[in-house]
Amino acid sequence: MGKTFERSDAAPAAGHRVALREATQEERATLGWEAGASILTITRPNEPTPAGAIAFTIEGDTLTVLRMEIAPEARGWGLGSEAVRQIERWAERERGLQRFEAIIPVDLGLALYFWLRLGYRPAGEAEAAWRRDGEQGTISMIRTAGQAPRI
Repeated sequence: MGKTFERSDAAPAAGHRVALREATQEERATLGWEAGASILTITRPNEPTPAGAIAFTIEGDTLTVLRMEIAPEARGWGLGSEAVRQIERWAERERGLQRFEAIIPVDLGLALYFWLRLGYRPAGEAEAAWRRDGEQGTISMIRTAGQAPRI
């Protein structure tokens, strides 16, 4: 798999609190996440250990976040929000994408609130079906580029 998210180095760009870089093979194996997804680590400036990771795919005109985790001690500092916004800006600029989707567990209220704050909304039946993954249900949250957060 070639690079999907490129930045000249792992340092955050001016004004950013996080740096994103492709996960190494070792990090991918440790996470055990989706095999076909691009996985980026989320790192704070001057800290070598990632504070989290995000997995996404691009199909057609849509970037879909399949999973994102931030270490408990790093939560509440806006790292996840900034990581999502950086990926969205990259997808708009470099790939011309205008549609973003996040797949979240139905029973994880904090995840729902997180994506709502970023301007995502539950997808309607015609936009993306509610999904079932074994016993754990998921919901598709969507946002269109240029759409302002509602919360």
